[in-house]
Amino acid sequence: LRASRASVDEARQGTRDLATKFRAVPLRDEVANAADLLRAAGTKVSVSVDASTHGAPASVIAPIIRETTTNIIRHGGGNRASFLLTREGGVWRYEVSNDIAPDTVVSTDSSGLEGMRRRAVAAGGTLDIHTDGDEFTVLLTDADAESAMKLAERLLSSLGQPFIDDRLVIDFVTPSIGIALF
Repeated sequence: LRASRASVDEARQGTRDLATKFRAVPLRDEVANAADLLRAAGTKVSVSVDASTHGAPASVIAPIIRETTTNIIRHGGGNRASFLLTREGGVWRYEVSNDIAPDTVVSTDSSGLEGMRRRAVAAGGTLDIHTDGDEFTVLLTDADAESAMKLAERLLSSLGQPFIDDRLVIDFVTPSIGIALF
């Protein structure tokens, strides 16, 4: 039992260490990487990033930047995209827009968009989806670092709790983190 608990503690610390490494990537670089990827695919990209992004909740915004970039590659028209990351009145705002491929059926309730919504809400923010003609826009607002940290603490705390259902008791759960490359 002690060995199991030690293993859980090591896994928790590993998760914290990994999360810290991911947070260490500046959001300015996340947006620049997304823009470079789209440009390499032939898309015309515009970028506007606030100079003070070091204070933004990267643990919330960075995965949304990556997910929206993936969506642009998969579902966008390939002609244009724009990224905006700014702070307005104490609130962070991330907006990404892109053209829609001519025969694309637009869905605003896909699993990827729903995952982004859950992440935004958990961090005290909102995620809105807009379509207008051939333009698709994702807007993240109100995310803040304090709410993101509270979410991370709740997740780590829940990993330390036993999982119990009608027939099964698991004394500990370990995290598994995967990375997909395209």
